[in-house]
Amino acid sequence: MSAIPIIKRNYRQFSGYAGVRRNQGGYVMIFEGKILEQISNDEIISIVNEHLSERQHVEYKVTINHRDDTDRFETLCDICSFANSGGGYLIVGIRDDGSGRAQKIETVNDPERIVRSIRSLCIDHIAERIDGLEMEVREINGDSVILIRIPSSGRFPHMVTFDNNTQLL
Repeated sequence: MSAIPIIKRNYRQFSGYAGVRRNQGGYVMIFEGKILEQISNDEIISIVNEHLSERQHVEYKVTINHRDDTDRFETLCDICSFANSGGGYLIVGIRDDGSGRAQKIETVNDPERIVRSIRSLCIDHIAERIDGLEMEVREINGDSVILIRIPSSGRFPHMVTFDNNTQLL
């Protein structure tokens, strides 16, 4: 089973949210390592409503410019880093407050094209291939978001080779 993304917070704040539970160490777990089809839209909405912070296994992006080399490289590095460090989730379509706290869901333009681009980038620029990498477009209250689940990998270390640069993360 993949590693469980965690956020250290006061559990009592999340008593009504089914996707968040406390483990033995008092950490609040987001999505409990679920595959994407098991994650409900309500769980994603709760992340924003509770203003949950990014942590080691969860990151938010408003969008990804799949035509910009800097954005492409950063996305590859994020995915590679998650695979090398126990797995995680990248949620595209959530604006944070500048300090990593989720603030608002914002629609992602042309999400299917972005997903195709990310898949292609991962195949072409990440070695070893990440088995079980999932990507899905969701409609949440009329906004398109992209969920990416990067599983914990037994084939690490993964590295990114892009634009004549190699990055081991």
